Amino acid sequence: MDFTGSPTKKRPVASFNIFEDGLGEEQKTGLKRSSSAMPLPLTTSKLVNQLPGASPKKTKLDHNPVDDLLARLNEQQAVLSRQKSEAENIFDDSSSSATNPYADTPLMESDGRPDAAEVLRLKKELEFARERMAQMDLQLTHQQHDRVAQNELDAFTQSQIARHTVEQAIGSPFPAAQHLAMNMGPSYTPAGGVMQAGHAGYGGDGTILEPAPMIPRPRSGFQYQQGYTQPMTPFGYPQAVGMQNAIPQRLPPRPRSRLSPVAQEFGFPQWGAQAAQQPTVTYMSTAEPLNYRRLLDRNMSCNWRYIVDKIVCNNDQQASIFLQQKLKVGTADQKFEIVQAIIDQAYPLMVNRFGNFLVQRCFEHGTPEQVVSIAQAIRGNTLNLSMDAFGCHVVQKAFDSVPEEYKAIMVHELLRRIPETVIHRYACHVWQKLFELRWSDSPPQIMKYVNEALRGMWHEVALGETGSLVVQNIFENCLEEDKRPCINEVIASIDVVAHGQFGNWCIQHICEHGSVPDRSRAIDHVIRFADQYSMDQFASKVVEKCLKVSGTDFVDRYLDRVCEANPERPRMPLIDISGDQFGNYLI
Repeated sequence: MDFTGSPTKKRPVASFNIFEDGLGEEQKTGLKRSSSAMPLPLTTSKLVNQLPGASPKKTKLDHNPVDDLLARLNEQQAVLSRQKSEAENIFDDSSSSATNPYADTPLMESDGRPDAAEVLRLKKELEFARERMAQMDLQLTHQQHDRVAQNELDAFTQSQIARHTVEQAIGSPFPAAQHLAMNMGPSYTPAGGVMQAGHAGYGGDGTILEPAPMIPRPRSGFQYQQGYTQPMTPFGYPQAVGMQNAIPQRLPPRPRSRLSPVAQEFGFPQWGAQAAQQPTVTYMSTAEPLNYRRLLDRNMSCNWRYIVDKIVCNNDQQASIFLQQKLKVGTADQKFEIVQAIIDQAYPLMVNRFGNFLVQRCFEHGTPEQVVSIAQAIRGNTLNLSMDAFGCHVVQKAFDSVPEEYKAIMVHELLRRIPETVIHRYACHVWQKLFELRWSDSPPQIMKYVNEALRGMWHEVALGETGSLVVQNIFENCLEEDKRPCINEVIASIDVVAHGQFGNWCIQHICEHGSVPDRSRAIDHVIRFADQYSMDQFASKVVEKCLKVSGTDFVDRYLDRVCEANPERPRMPLIDISGDQFGNYLI
């Protein structure tokens, strides 16, 4: 093109990219590396900038496409260098990649668009993170629910413990415990089971404060008085008759101050005097466990039938002991109610291991009408009770307590089965008690029927363990004409009875306490067979008894008998007795 000296139109320079020249990947990489070493873009000279209104003008000869390419390249390199510098500064300031704001920045393609694979990966990670967060939220919700349920259970348990503690303190016989419990009562929170801080005698700064005044509780006549009263019914328990409408009210508390020797509490009147003036009976519920120690209070009452049922159904020894003690210390009304509850289940208690003792106490503390009621319960069951391990004690006690007409009825029931009951393990004790009775009117002809039933059998009765006790009791307590048949039969069979394990005690009794003719008959028989009796395990005890109670006369006769010579024996019996395992004690 020819140069004419006139200006020509500038051709627009097409957009240029350093990677559009058909270079290979290695050449492009080399070009990237070399571009970082190029100098900053060229600027106009200072002289031109100092001229006002001057602007750089380029002629056609100064314009070169290479210069435009270098300028664009330098600008792009400056942007990359600045981004690299900022990224290095941020990486140096952060401690981990998790806190780097540019860590999750997606890679960019050369034209500024994000990579499709990297975007897809980030989407997947974002979805996984959302699922993980949802799982963690669900798990956290379950943990919160479990924690709330556990807190509610702990609060309920603490409230039950606190409630039981307050109830036990109120039921305590000590005034200080009642006072403390009533001060704690209004601060008790059923839901939380805690006490308000600073209420139970402590101020906000931890100093000890004066206790709140005692709570006046209702007495008979619905009157309120200052000072100590009897223990109130625990929470939820039914109140005694006449107290349902009386609602105890707390007096307004006095201003708190530090506890001192001159505090107002020390000026209260004596509580014992006021309690003794107006006694009040408090009713206690039978909710388990029963506070037997508190029920022993003279002014405490409860459902006695429930405690009697515990003895019948559960063989409750503690309940039996408690009722026996309550019969001793209770009021007349309480004794009447307890005995009446026992009469309602008289027979089951009579044959009970622990209940029979309770029935025996009823004979002592019951009214005459109640004693008759117990006798009516025994009527018709005398035989069964007499042959029962526990009922026999009740029958023996009844012989001492019931009227004589009922005694006669019991005796006639026993006379129906004399041979069986006289030698019975338990009924024999009833017979011994029967022989010891003293009647104000004419006594029934007991021995008449007994002698008829046991004629010819007395020696067999005396040989038995229980029959021996009955025979000895007859010897001691019955009249001479009543016991004569029995004595005659025993002496007639003295040789058999004296060698018996239990029968020898009957012979010893005759030798010691019998009449003179009976003693002489027994001693003569013992002297006649002294050598044989002295070397027998049980008969030697009869000889020993005679040596103790018969005096020197028997000793002389005994020595003469054991020292006399016998042609049929190589030596005298005294030597044999001295070497015998049983006879040596006699010598």
